Amino acid sequence: MNPSSHGKGYTLIELCVTLAIMSVLAFSAVSIAPQILQAKQADNAIKNVFRLFRLARTEAITKGLVVTICPLDPSGRCTNEWNQPLSLFVDEDNSRSLNQGEAVVKTIKPPSSGRIEVAPQNRRYFQFGPLGGAKGTLGNVTYCSEPASDRMNTRQIVISFSGRLRLAPDEDGDGIAEYANGIPVTCS
Repeated sequence: MNPSSHGKGYTLIELCVTLAIMSVLAFSAVSIAPQILQAKQADNAIKNVFRLFRLARTEAITKGLVVTICPLDPSGRCTNEWNQPLSLFVDEDNSRSLNQGEAVVKTIKPPSSGRIEVAPQNRRYFQFGPLGGAKGTLGNVTYCSEPASDRMNTRQIVISFSGRLRLAPDEDGDGIAEYANGIPVTCS
């Protein structure tokens, strides 16, 4: 036999080991894909809301007027249905409703999965004053994934009295955002 004809292929054992490794890797990828997708949806949802609030603050400062963010009912009044489209409008008369002569600056759709919760509860609107500060009480906006027990995909925007916005941090590195006192952010 010619020695150059041996060693150019794979043995059956090598092929079996390769297939076994590829199977384990494929199974691992398939099993974590939904978790990665949920985390991405949570990030996108909270970033959209964050951008809307940042735009509202900028509009309030630029125009020197009160700007309101809220879900609007068909008559143009703010409601507490935060899983409806959110609208940003210059609220010239500070009525917390979209009146004649006022126009919506921007509207964003609700998240495709999960839900939005606000604090204080039953809050119908957030406002920024002409100097960029929060008008009324400060608060927060939380994205809650489904199921609500999935705290790993909970995200929160904190609105300070000065109108500054920040995302609730994960101080202890466990993947769960925390309130300022270190307690994990929860959804109802």
